[in-house]
Amino acid sequence: MNEAALQPQPLEPLLRQTEQQLSALLASVYQRATRQSPAAQLPLPLIDDPLIAQQIFKQPELFGKNYAFLEAFAEGRFSRNGNEWQTRQQLTQSFYSRAVDLKKPQNVFEIYCRHLQALDIHSDAASLAQRLYNAFLAAATEVVLRAFGISESIGWSPAFTNRVLDLLKLRQLLSWAPQLSEYLPVTNQLLAKALVLAEQRFNRSSEARGFLNGLALRAQPCPHFRPAAELAQNLLAATETTASSLSWCVELLSKSPDWQSRLRASDDPSSMDFSGFVQELLRLYPPVPFVSRMTLADTQLGAAHLRAGQGLIVSVLGLHTHPDYWREPMCFNPERHEFNGGRFDHNAYVPFLTGLRSCAGRKLGKLEIEQGLRALLCCFDMQQPAGPSRLAYVTTSRPQLSESLRFSWR
Repeated sequence: MNEAALQPQPLEPLLRQTEQQLSALLASVYQRATRQSPAAQLPLPLIDDPLIAQQIFKQPELFGKNYAFLEAFAEGRFSRNGNEWQTRQQLTQSFYSRAVDLKKPQNVFEIYCRHLQALDIHSDAASLAQRLYNAFLAAATEVVLRAFGISESIGWSPAFTNRVLDLLKLRQLLSWAPQLSEYLPVTNQLLAKALVLAEQRFNRSSEARGFLNGLALRAQPCPHFRPAAELAQNLLAATETTASSLSWCVELLSKSPDWQSRLRASDDPSSMDFSGFVQELLRLYPPVPFVSRMTLADTQLGAAHLRAGQGLIVSVLGLHTHPDYWREPMCFNPERHEFNGGRFDHNAYVPFLTGLRSCAGRKLGKLEIEQGLRALLCCFDMQQPAGPSRLAYVTTSRPQLSESLRFSWR
């Protein structure tokens, strides 16, 4: 079985419809963030008040993650709740933490440079956009696997990742669209096949087998634990977010030669220009612009009484653009005064979320964005006309790169 078996022809029209609907959903979240005009109806109630959001993030025992679409592919720490989440969290957290402590930033920079230098920048615009995203995915995959002690190739390629993401975005839409339920069984079957394929490839690598066996030994308290599913979910979550953030770097810098020059001049992630750019990138274009939660018991949230099983959407973008906390919140400004001296309210800036369920790999992810950005600026000059960005959404936010985008080697 190969990737081609994961995308049968009958689903092609629905996949195109899914891309349009999920991109429209993201556009609606951005429209709501302006707080100036009515926006399209969302599938669940939306929370964009920082203080109410903090109540949700800091009470995971009451507000659980609600990612049935992701679990149709693989169960893991990012989607489980309660005691099972705690067990799974302990299995992998040390790898992320140790990677930040032991991995030299220059090593990450060199990995991204190597993948970007293999890019064919003279292909047509559509191919260039996909090849660029794939280069980011491949570099992020190598970094994360090395954090897990796996230096061998295990078949988790950008092509495989993109196949799985296509199925996941379809599964996500189906969870909100009961009128399309006829497509649910075949989509679930294909996602199950994808995990089997991933497991077969993992087991061809002695290092990956050792990693999976170690997880299995330590996961005995966790019912129905499948080590390959845990690794697959970690890989998916830790690579797509980074690749999407670096795609936003391309989108923004290609429209601003001045910022390309400024960042090259500093070439230091700790500098004011560099840190300001990355912070503002994660504020206005967070890779996860909204998250889904579900009440696990009857509870009170602000003035509202919620029954168990109520679904909610927390708009990370809405928190990052709340006018009570940010001046000109919809304007991309790396020199934003709120970031100067840490004046911003941390309740209104949560690109990696907050509380016990915050992003496990936030430090490693931030390191990758910084070093991937350095590599991008080292390899290329980027250019396209200024103008509004077009939004795309899979399970993260990314730009639809323009046909006018041009790269040249430095």
